[in-house]
Amino acid sequence: VEAVRKYSVACATDEIIAAKEWNEYFCSASDRIPSTKMNEEVIRDPHQALRSILHCSLFVGFHPDQATEPVVDLAIYLKKPFAVVPCCVFPGEFRDRRLSQHNVDGGGSAEEKKVRTYDDFVCYLKRKHEKIRVAELAFDEQGGSTARRTVLYMIPEDYI
Repeated sequence: VEAVRKYSVACATDEIIAAKEWNEYFCSASDRIPSTKMNEEVIRDPHQALRSILHCSLFVGFHPDQATEPVVDLAIYLKKPFAVVPCCVFPGEFRDRRLSQHNVDGGGSAEEKKVRTYDDFVCYLKRKHEKIRVAELAFDEQGGSTARRTVLYMIPEDYI
């Protein structure tokens, strides 16, 4: 998300420098992900990746693990529709996630608490934009109560 923001800002002053910085970021990030080196379906060209991000019509994350929040953030930043079905919270990896207590219980208290539970995480994501919608997907849970089927989403009209 931050790399796309930097590109957008830099583009306003110098497109060549912006493209160079994006290229450096993309190559560095791609090298850190071992699974991309052997996957034939991964976009390797930095300019094609950027075009795909900027011109996509929908962002989707179905149980995207650590990418859940970046999917939401990027979609909101680019004003694109999205749908995510969050799964794991990863409180140990995302220690800076905080939720005001009044966002959880509707009270007037402004105490903050760490986002640790699934319900906290859904609430945390929902407060990123006032028009984020929440629905339950209509499928039978298999595997007990750990199956996740809550979807957070925005449609194009939500950005108007």
